[in-house]
Amino acid sequence: DSLCLCTLLFVCVCVCEREWSERGRGGERGEREREEKGRERNRGEKEKGNKKGRGRGRRERESRERGEKEKREWRRKGEREIEEREQKRMKGEERNRKEKEERKRKKREERK
Repeated sequence: DSLCLCTLLFVCVCVCEREWSERGRGGERGEREREEKGRERNRGEKEKGNKKGRGRGRRERESRERGEKEKREWRRKGEREIEEREQKRMKGEERNRKEKEERKRKKREERK
C-alpha cells in the first residue's frame, strides 16, 4: 500500500515538473499563454489609438522602417548589378560569336 502511494506521489511530481519546465522554456502551454498575452497587448495598443508623446515607440518603428527600406534598396541595387553583369556577358558572347563567324567566313573566302 505504501509502495502504491510512493509511486502515485512520484508520478504526480514528474507530471508537475514537466508542465512547469514546459511553461518556462516555451512548451505548448507556455507558448499559448504568451500568444494570448501578445494578443491582449496588441488589442490594448489598438484601443489606445495614435497618441502623441509616445516617442520611443515611434522612433523605434521609424528606425525599423528605415532599416527595411535600406535593405530593399541594397537588394534592388544587387539585383540591378547582377542584371548588368548578365547583359555584359551576353553582349560579350554575342560579339565572340560574330567574330567567330567572321573568321570562318574569311577562311572560306581564302580557300576559294
